[in-house]
Amino acid sequence: EANSTEEYIKGVYSGLSLIMKNLLKKLEKYGLKPLESLGMPFDPNLHEAIKHVSDESFDDDVIVKEYQKGYLLNGGLLRSSKVVVNIKK
Repeated sequence: EANSTEEYIKGVYSGLSLIMKNLLKKLEKYGLKPLESLGMPFDPNLHEAIKHVSDESFDDDVIVKEYQKGYLLNGGLLRSSKVVVNIKK
């Protein structure tokens, strides 16, 4: 029974992911654009740093994790991305 529950959850997740993908595609026609943040330089106009880490494998002021995706609407900021920023010591 655990397998069937796990499969059901995977199916629901897959269905919701498909709905979200299609919804975002439709909203792009009206000017909505998701912000790409991972690996990008931190920009306080687009991103909200909710945590800092120090990792030598990343450059300084680079976004290493995204907790919440940000969006632009017709070129203006609709919601900033909540991100983790690398700060070299």
